[in-house]
Amino acid sequence: AEYMGETMEAAITKLRGLVIGATGATGRELIDEIVRSSNWDKVYVIVRRKIDRWDKFTPEQAAKLEVIEVKSLDELEDTPKWNRFADCHSVFNCLGTRTKEGEAQFYKVDYTYVEWSARIGIANKIPHFSHVTSGSASPDSMFFYLRTKGQIEETLKKMKFPVLSLLRPGAIQNRDNDDRILERIVKYLPFWPKIETATLARAMRIDAERIHLQQKIDPTKNLVNVYELSLIHI
Repeated sequence: AEYMGETMEAAITKLRGLVIGATGATGRELIDEIVRSSNWDKVYVIVRRKIDRWDKFTPEQAAKLEVIEVKSLDELEDTPKWNRFADCHSVFNCLGTRTKEGEAQFYKVDYTYVEWSARIGIANKIPHFSHVTSGSASPDSMFFYLRTKGQIEETLKKMKFPVLSLLRPGAIQNRDNDDRILERIVKYLPFWPKIETATLARAMRIDAERIHLQQKIDPTKNLVNVYELSLIHI
């Protein structure tokens, strides 16, 4: 199967992306980053609802955003239904929930939905998948949260995207729509690794731009870029 990179990469002037989890704290910052960047001319989002924040975009920014509303993200499972993103260069996954929602729901959002999102990328021959995971993620962790994060990392590696970006932030600060108690506490602990949502989103955008506009993707390779917190700060 031909990836976009085999036929278009050398001639790219504008980028197109698909964002899953666009209404979450990092996702909404990423959408802001993309529509404000002159390197992008389209971003698709699959969401359960459109958010008011997007109504504040300029006409030029708004023209870049295509919102696809669904009743539930369970619809991601129907891969053939999403055979409409062949013009995309990157898939960005910003999904994530909390373990307090229950282990079954957490696994569904942080593993199953991510896997389905990646399958959509593979089906559309999108050469780059960018995923927000977690520092210390490991499939062998004794902690359910980190074990699930590590398991989806391994699954994504096996799917063999030409380029896979795994961003492993510390505690994510200033989630304007999703404040979390632990992350409020560690804000005041200077030794605890942490990052602003805006910084994480900016890193995702810049990483994709470097991959497509500065480096040429080799579709025969399966490059995995792992960005620990120290590499995300830009």
